[in-house]
Amino acid sequence: MAYLIHTNRKNLLQSIRHSMIRIPRYLKGACDIHRVKNGEGIYFFDFENGRVYGPARSISDSVVDEKNPRGGPFNGPENAERHYHYMSLKVSCSSMFKRGVPVGETGIDPSSPSFHLSKGKESVLLERLRLNNREYVPLVVHIDMYGRDIRASVVEVREQTDIGSYRFELNENVLGVIQSKKTRAERFLLEGREEDFTKTLREMGALVYENVLRHMDFDRVFDKGGYTVQFTGRQAIGGIPLEIAFRDAFLFEKNLLTFRRENARKNEHARLKRALIVADPAETLRGAYEEGSSLFHFLAKQGVSVDLCSRRIQKHHLAEVIPDYDVIHFSGHCCNRDGVFGWDIGASLFRAADVIESGPKPMLVFSSSCGDTLGLGFSFLGAGVSNAVASRWQVPDGSLTDFVLSFYSFLLDNMETGYAFNKAAVRSYVKGDVAPILYVFLGESRIIYER
Repeated sequence: MAYLIHTNRKNLLQSIRHSMIRIPRYLKGACDIHRVKNGEGIYFFDFENGRVYGPARSISDSVVDEKNPRGGPFNGPENAERHYHYMSLKVSCSSMFKRGVPVGETGIDPSSPSFHLSKGKESVLLERLRLNNREYVPLVVHIDMYGRDIRASVVEVREQTDIGSYRFELNENVLGVIQSKKTRAERFLLEGREEDFTKTLREMGALVYENVLRHMDFDRVFDKGGYTVQFTGRQAIGGIPLEIAFRDAFLFEKNLLTFRRENARKNEHARLKRALIVADPAETLRGAYEEGSSLFHFLAKQGVSVDLCSRRIQKHHLAEVIPDYDVIHFSGHCCNRDGVFGWDIGASLFRAADVIESGPKPMLVFSSSCGDTLGLGFSFLGAGVSNAVASRWQVPDGSLTDFVLSFYSFLLDNMETGYAFNKAAVRSYVKGDVAPILYVFLGESRIIYER
């Protein structure tokens, strides 16, 4: 038998810290912890964020009746504190997973979660917790291109470090074929022909696998999954869409992917306390404005100090305020004017080079915009930004709001950045929304942003 304890975030953390659950005595009828036996499972339903955590284990058969305890935890529904009589039980939280799962993904009724969990419900819950807390094996892939000649090193970090070196030659036509298919896929996407788009994307991904990753002993990465694949090497990253490599499934479906700029500077203190949303400043894309507005209201409800700019702005004004924020989210149009590529902010174009050298840098820059912004994303990393999100595709206006909100929701739930991005993209892809998989995560994937 396993049991589900209602709690809020504060008292969940106190239960973990003090290895204890403490329930008001008036709840004995609905939540009788006297029935919990030594060794039985304990799970926590954090009703504040709708997530379930665990498993903890009871380490005693003896429930202690307490009168007027001075300190927490005080578990139970919202009015669990400031009572006189309590029941407490010692538990071990040493095996609890770091990340909880949304209650809606567990089979538990979120409107009235039961105190008792059947073996079937516990089994489903454990499986979701294991999946949500999967440990990914680091795999660092460095690629250099010299014309058609590719030299690569693959470093896999387990109990011991394995290093493989590879050298092979690309077919002289493959990059041209990939570019042709990319142009066709973009047309399908902009026309709303998503089945044709996905089919073409798989064809491109198969070319990438057969001509690049197959030569680097990547079968295990596709078959087993469970890797954090870190691609480095500017030329290779810019020229080959490694993120959509396909062999029975896309590479991102079982693995976390990140693209790193060599010798990028690192920020030590990750945080998400202040955010600036620049939404359709050129006033040309209604969907981009709606995305920015939705994100503004979402972050504000989460307690983030957030500002929204949705009008034309001079680039020196944007450069002046950027150091005041931890996160910059741009939703709008990117373009090339006279050889200069950047965000269209109405009055001018804003480039990574416009970020002022001195002073603090944002932790994250998210370019939710059409066109190839991969180079722009790497430029932001070079300017001192820790993470960036960019795309190499033409993306239809107004197609990213659900994905964007999922990503920031996971980020605010103390998920590592790469995991938050991957989970949001895969969730959208499973639902049939293909647009998020066009985006690429750049920088250090293991950062956890302080809320």
